[in-house]
Amino acid sequence: MSHRAIASVLGAAALLAASVAGASTASALATGATTPPTQAFGSIPVYSAVQKVITVTATGEAVTFGASPTIEPAGGALDQADDYSVMSQNCSGVTLPMGGTCTVTVEFRPFAAGLRKANLSIVTTSPVATVLVALSGTGVPNATGTYYGLTTPTRFLDTRVSGTKAPLAAGSTTSLQVAGRSGVPATGVSAAVINVTAVNTANQGFFTVFPSDKARPTASTINFPIGWTGANMATVPLGADGKIKLYNYGGKAHAIVDVLGWYAKDDTVRAAKGMGAQFQPTTATGDPKRIYDSRDPFYGPVVPFRGGNYIEFNDTWDSQASASAVKAYAVNITAVNATASGVLTAWAGGLAPKPTASTVNYVKGTVAPNMSVVPAGHYSATETGFRILDTGQGSVHIIVDVTGYYVADDSAGMRFKPLTTAASPRRILDTRTGVGLSGSFGSKQTRTAPATSVASSDSIYVVGNTTGDKPTARTFLTIWSGDNLRPNTSNLNVNAGATRAVSTYAPLAFNNTTRELTYDVYNDAGSMRVIFDAAGTLDLYPGSALLATAAKTSTVAGDARTADRTLAGRTIPGARTFADGHDGTTFRRN
Repeated sequence: MSHRAIASVLGAAALLAASVAGASTASALATGATTPPTQAFGSIPVYSAVQKVITVTATGEAVTFGASPTIEPAGGALDQADDYSVMSQNCSGVTLPMGGTCTVTVEFRPFAAGLRKANLSIVTTSPVATVLVALSGTGVPNATGTYYGLTTPTRFLDTRVSGTKAPLAAGSTTSLQVAGRSGVPATGVSAAVINVTAVNTANQGFFTVFPSDKARPTASTINFPIGWTGANMATVPLGADGKIKLYNYGGKAHAIVDVLGWYAKDDTVRAAKGMGAQFQPTTATGDPKRIYDSRDPFYGPVVPFRGGNYIEFNDTWDSQASASAVKAYAVNITAVNATASGVLTAWAGGLAPKPTASTVNYVKGTVAPNMSVVPAGHYSATETGFRILDTGQGSVHIIVDVTGYYVADDSAGMRFKPLTTAASPRRILDTRTGVGLSGSFGSKQTRTAPATSVASSDSIYVVGNTTGDKPTARTFLTIWSGDNLRPNTSNLNVNAGATRAVSTYAPLAFNNTTRELTYDVYNDAGSMRVIFDAAGTLDLYPGSALLATAAKTSTVAGDARTADRTLAGRTIPGARTFADGHDGTTFRRN
């Protein structure tokens, strides 16, 4: 029924008024006209809910109500009416004597930020009339768990040029203040995304980076051989004092820490920083996707890169809104078959200045992978991308796999949740000791690893560090959900006899047999021991706690994570892909 319906009166005049708890008392229904009251629901977080009871009173002769009360659009705000629902009522079909009352319970659950309006329409059949109650409420975004990238990677530590300029001693622990520096807020930060570089290592060993207020865990962030320089990205929760600690196991080594961005601990950062970005996968299953391999003719001429060469990736989106929302890319970049030492640097490209920080450090004859969260360049109204530059002394091949995007102003997505366990990072897989799985991975072998110990029913990825230990042949690992065929991507490449680590977003699948959340790991050649240290999870937002009343359905029995939740006539996506608005990727080499 239209909310513009005009009331008419048949027979003796009857007066009807609606009084609303918490709102001003409504005027009585005048002959041929209505004076609807208002109901304010206040400001509540997007996707959460609040209910109000509206009491309707017959103030004249007996009043008979028609069909059930409905929610109608207010003016042109057609989509906002879906934010309101009639949860219960005892008015329809009832005849109230003068002074009698009935009630309508309305729920407000905002699906977007901002002021949301609608009308509650109550119809009477005797006399014939329509009463409108103007409903209003405000949806408030919540930044908790969202990502804020720095404009460019920022150097927070370089022992070569700061302090005593001495390398870190074996067995030493160094504290590093992160919060309150160089664009990172002093409070409200849960974790930092950093790139850790070990330089001129005097012996084989590893660095462990961990929260300052927790005991050093059994975990490694970057593993290195003697005489090595290399980098690895890591997501590290901050201590209560805003610091992280770096432990050096092995001989003397210099350390560099570049901060790429940070995650919000709570909503306090939004007032100063605005809304952060949520993670969206490249594929519907969350598995990575290969977008370039200079060794493969599928991607163009098989020509290695030389110093000064760069490649720029360009994504075209179906709208300006989609393009402007893309803030960063989560990518895995691998340097292969280098003829001399060099550095790969990934950044926004375009007019953005190249950072001093390196993304991948490689040496002759080795394979060097690293994951990075790269700021998105915006090249036109509907085009985004990023650039990778080689500054090596020889030639090198480059492989690029994309895991997903960080997207701002999108109501549903994935947000980082740090581990709250005593140990962080927490080792959830170590085939050397039987944690998770036992025994080395064989050649061409795929195994399924459990992640339930650190994941929840909302977790889509486990964020952590994968380490390959001393393979008997040069090999690579691919980590994916296992829901589909193995993608043609690689997370970690390791030379025979080496130990190497790489940051990993491991996509999770629900195992109907074990009732666990798991991920698959494939080893390509030789035998190798594999370790995974978890720092947190990327969880679906809104989560099951916020949508406790939502009806859930899934094509995979028992897996509510990937189900679309139907709520108040709206569909809340499960683990979906932002790539629905993606029209294609191209690249350009110089």
